[in-house]
Amino acid sequence: MQWTIAPFSSAFIWGWAIAIVLFSVLDNFIPAWTSQKTGGTRYGFWGSLLGIIVGIGFPPIGFIIGPLIGTFLGEMMGGQGQEQALKAAWGSFLGFMAASGIKLIVALILCWYYGTELIRWVASSF
Repeated sequence: MQWTIAPFSSAFIWGWAIAIVLFSVLDNFIPAWTSQKTGGTRYGFWGSLLGIIVGIGFPPIGFIIGPLIGTFLGEMMGGQGQEQALKAAWGSFLGFMAASGIKLIVALILCWYYGTELIRWVASSF
């Protein structure tokens, strides 16, 4: 299971693989969850999830505005007023930003591990 020059154990690689799958799943649910926490209904929840799916087809801006528009439209179809729909959409956007921050932190941690092992490997070569 070694595809790199860094000597990572199988447990390390499988552990991070599971963590990344978990973060990928959470990445789709955090915007919908924060939308509900800011007063959104199940219509906004499902609108946010559909917005994420539709937004995938329009990168990179679709990733940002897909859940936002999906939540807003879902809340409007659910009978909420425009102000409440905007509040729920804002919550969805905040969730997107939180999920993006989590992904950035995880990517930086992985880069740190790989970079330190690469430096150690280069230093041991000389």
